[in-house]
Amino acid sequence: MRQQARMMGQMFSNPSRAMQELMQRNMNEMINQQLADWQQSHPQEFRQCVEQFSGKNRSEQVRLLRAQAERSGINLDQLAMQYGIAL
Repeated sequence: MRQQARMMGQMFSNPSRAMQELMQRNMNEMINQQLADWQQSHPQEFRQCVEQFSGKNRSEQVRLLRAQAERSGINLDQLAMQYGIAL
């Protein structure tokens, strides 16, 4: 309830910020759902990925992602920008 009231207050005082927060929350929910689906349908691959990235700092994780994306012929920066993520 408080969150809704805060959101409504922001909508009137700073509509662009309120929209950004709404989009970010929706994006996070979508990503979490995709991860849960992936974990359920491919548990071994999911576990391997978690093991590969666990304990690594952000720059090491980005480096690993770049290497994986390159092997798949994907431009990681372009893909990230589609989701509003700057690497």
